[in-house]
Amino acid sequence: MKSDIALNFLSRWQTMDELRRAKTHIVRSFFYAHNSRSQSLIEKRLQQIGAAYEVTDDLALIEPLVLTAKCLVNQLRQFNQTINEFDRKIKGVFKSHPDHFYSKLFREQEKS
Repeated sequence: MKSDIALNFLSRWQTMDELRRAKTHIVRSFFYAHNSRSQSLIEKRLQQIGAAYEVTDDLALIEPLVLTAKCLVNQLRQFNQTINEFDRKIKGVFKSHPDHFYSKLFREQEKS
């Protein structure tokens, strides 16, 4: 669920009803726009969407769960940004570490 495509999907279609009302070409375009261009994978996803069903139609349950999902999507986006920032800083610090040179040599030896 940490991938941008999953988070964007959940932001775009927050309920099964919204997703079901979406035209197939719109959903297909969404996947293309997120660099998911495998026709077989897109068809599989569209079939899964078509076969999916709502667990409930009770708005007293759906509405708070949609709000909870929005909150969680935003939190995951923030976590992803922070993790990416940690990764950038770790890479920067590691470049100045003495083992960086040996790590580079080891990777080159593995390629040979």
